[in-house]
Amino acid sequence: DNITGEQLSCGDTPDIAGKYATLAELPYLEEGPPCDYIPRGSSPETIGLAFTGLGVIVNAIIIILLFKFGRHKAVRATQPVMVILMSCGGVLLCVSNLTFLGEPTKAVCIGRVIFFNLAFDSVFAILWAKIYRVNRLFAGVKKLKKVVIKQSEMIVAAFGLILIDAIILIIWAAVDPPVPRVMREVFVNLPAAGVGSLTVVECASENSIYSDLTLLYKVFLILSACALVFGAKRVPASYVEHRFIIFSAYNTAVFSGVVLLLTSSSDDPSTAFMIHCAGTCIGTIIVNGSLTIPRFLLALNIWKVETLETSSVPPNTTESRAGPL
Repeated sequence: DNITGEQLSCGDTPDIAGKYATLAELPYLEEGPPCDYIPRGSSPETIGLAFTGLGVIVNAIIIILLFKFGRHKAVRATQPVMVILMSCGGVLLCVSNLTFLGEPTKAVCIGRVIFFNLAFDSVFAILWAKIYRVNRLFAGVKKLKKVVIKQSEMIVAAFGLILIDAIILIIWAAVDPPVPRVMREVFVNLPAAGVGSLTVVECASENSIYSDLTLLYKVFLILSACALVFGAKRVPASYVEHRFIIFSAYNTAVFSGVVLLLTSSSDDPSTAFMIHCAGTCIGTIIVNGSLTIPRFLLALNIWKVETLETSSVPPNTTESRAGPL
């Protein structure tokens, strides 16, 4: 398809005679064909790994501080066990970015789908359980009923939400797994003469029913969480824990929508990869940080706010729960 009759590949660049060599060997020549994957050692990989590393480090620090200050009354109020699980999910979500590096293979394509989706679920399902808890507690107060919500029940509920998506992913991988497929062809003008062509290979299934199902499930979780958050606005002002939960929920909804829109509208895998890495990094830091940083500041006596409650149980409600750790 080109004047040399040679196969074009990502990272190759033509010289004046139309011959091809690697970009590393001929860095002074014009850019070669666009890449359909993230090549090792490229700038997009470096930027993506930087965001990934930042997300992993910050979430890991949150986990360490939760273990260290978990018994402090201010930190105890945020339910350390639940937030530790969320932060572990944040670490996994950032690490899942690594599956988007290199050439797509059958194993890589399936790994991307399962790793990323379950990691996202592990963060948001627990946040959903915390939001649901607040609504249940205050619904009981309005009805003058004693409400008992065990922490173990919240964890079971969160894992139940994760299990639903896991079943969809298992069926997807068994029935119509994503595999490397030629999706389109890109034509490249050569510097000497003629036109070269490059086939673009992407991870894809024969149809989009299962990817649509898992996406719709996450949309349902996010929208239902926002609906529960809207109800949580009516809780007494003296109970401010819900404010951090509300901020985390809205942040997840906004970041998920923006990142999905930007990555899906980009034909350049490198741009989509960097946006994806930045979104997972910033999103998990804000979600987990908003639930913990104010508590850490109180535990360290850096911030003193008398109105910030130090109990995870809202006023006038009762709850049976395990210890913080």
